[in-house]
Amino acid sequence: MRASGIPSVSKIPDRAMARGTEAISIPFFIMDDDTSFESIRVSVQTQNADLFPMGNISHTCNMGACSLTLMPAKNQMGRGRLVLVVQDGLNEVKAGFVVRVLDPDLPFVGPVGDMVGKVNQVIGPIAFMVDDMQTDPELLSLEVMSSNLSMVPVENIVVEGQGSERAVTITPLRDAYGMTEVTIAVSDGEGQTVLRSFRVDIPMPAGQKTSLPVSVRDAVPLGMPDPYSHLPEDHPVRQRMKR
Repeated sequence: MRASGIPSVSKIPDRAMARGTEAISIPFFIMDDDTSFESIRVSVQTQNADLFPMGNISHTCNMGACSLTLMPAKNQMGRGRLVLVVQDGLNEVKAGFVVRVLDPDLPFVGPVGDMVGKVNQVIGPIAFMVDDMQTDPELLSLEVMSSNLSMVPVENIVVEGQGSERAVTITPLRDAYGMTEVTIAVSDGEGQTVLRSFRVDIPMPAGQKTSLPVSVRDAVPLGMPDPYSHLPEDHPVRQRMKR
């Protein structure tokens, strides 16, 4: 129930739009019992300016009937939260909603930044997002890979979470240091897979000497089996390793 004298704004449901869509228009309504429509101020806040920069957001209102126009930044995908702010000079109300911008055919996995850890310390959990325009995120399958098994074996990379919200935890082997590239592969069960890779660096402890320098370009450590040998030749990871 709305309090008298306080403005209100209609609820806007979360929604998804396909990448490449130029813009969408979202209708909403505002009300205030004791303030004229001309005196009500409406503004919009974006909580993901990389996806929805302020220059790509506009709105119009006519006698309480409003329209919000959103245009994603070029070549950007992900999830952005928008907040409508309605003010009558004395009171303020806010209404937030989420817009997902996704490839119409491929699953999506959000960015995971490169990480720097310490010897014998667990890294994470680090949150990231998965999504899909046509498949319930709960049904997406995730696989992880490590390019340096002598530092981080695959079984030491654990992905947890449900739906779109996931998190990865990495446990390097005891006393291990160096660099590995961790790859998260997300599949939709219909033959579509996307990859997201990030580096994990663990510097050599101060004062320790080694006669075998660790190269950041070593995809497979000397004497170790190919960590991707179980994947078919046409798997996206093996194709990328051939480049």
